[in-house]
Amino acid sequence: MTRRKPPEDLTEEERKQWVNVFKNRNLHSCKLPDDLEEDYQSWKIWANISSDNQALRRLIATHPEIKHHG
Repeated sequence: MTRRKPPEDLTEEERKQWVNVFKNRNLHSCKLPDDLEEDYQSWKIWANISSDNQALRRLIATHPEIKHHG
């Protein structure tokens, strides 16, 4: 897959807007509140899960409220 490139005639502001619209959102993560992040990291260690992707899949698969809405 080739990388998408912005048009060359954009101003700096237009270029920033273009990048924001077309950036790969899968490469970015969200920040949890500190107390929730601490609980999540503790649970991840307790459950012996090595990656965030595995942990999130496990939470979605096992949490009743999330599973119901999925």
